[in-house]
This record gives sequence, structure tokens and C-alpha cells, in this order.
Amino acid sequence: NTDCPQPPMDAVPSQDVSLYILHHKLAEASTDEERAKHQEELTKFMQQREEVTAEMQHIVSIVLDHVYSDVRKAMTMKSDVINFDCYEEVVTHYSKRCRDISQDEHATRVLFALQNVCNVEGVTAEKVREAINKVC
Repeated sequence: NTDCPQPPMDAVPSQDVSLYILHHKLAEASTDEERAKHQEELTKFMQQREEVTAEMQHIVSIVLDHVYSDVRKAMTMKSDVINFDCYEEVVTHYSKRCRDISQDEHATRVLFALQNVCNVEGVTAEKVREAINKVC
């Protein structure tokens, strides 16, 4: 049907809204001072995002004995299967030991990796907690 409304072309995935806002502020800055301020905010935001991802990848790598293909899969795959007992325990531990997930939007973006390692046969919450303790 040609009468259907077109979707907005500037739609942004929810996990990238903050990034989009920072880019927009930078683009709309009218002075060099504003541009410098927003560029610094954007740089800090990207560094924090990369730091959190690297931290989680290190945790996952320890849990999965540094097997690259398994680590890559755990860091990219989204699964509907959840081992709730393991997941709840390790997310709580991660939030206490590494980053408060209620205060860190970057951390919430990588929690799926903990879900994935909890689903790996032979992986226990204890093993994941030990990896968290080594990294954080």
C-alpha cells in the first residue's frame, strides 16, 4: 500500500541515543569553545564504551579459556536462553565489583555476554565470579 507513512530516516537504535545526541551537539555547536567541549564529551563517551567492552571481553575470555571463536560468539550473539540462577548471580557480582549497572549505560550494553557464558555447558557462576574478580 503506497499510503503507508514512511519511517523517520533519523531513527537511532536505543543503545546509540546518547552517542547520537553527543554527535548532534557537536554538529550544532556555534563556537570553538562549544565544539571543544562537545568533542571532549564525545571522546570520553567513546573511551568509556570501549573500556567496558574490553573489560567484558577479558572476563569472557578468562571464563572460556581464551578460545577465540567461543569468546567472539559470546561477545556478539544475542540469545533468548537464560540460565537465570547463574546470570542473576554474576550480574549482581559484576555490578558490585566492576560497574554499577544502574549508573553505567555502557555496562548494561554488554551484559548479554554474561548471559551467553552462563549458557555454556560446564560454566558455573563460581567460574564467572572468579573471572570478574581477576579483571575488576
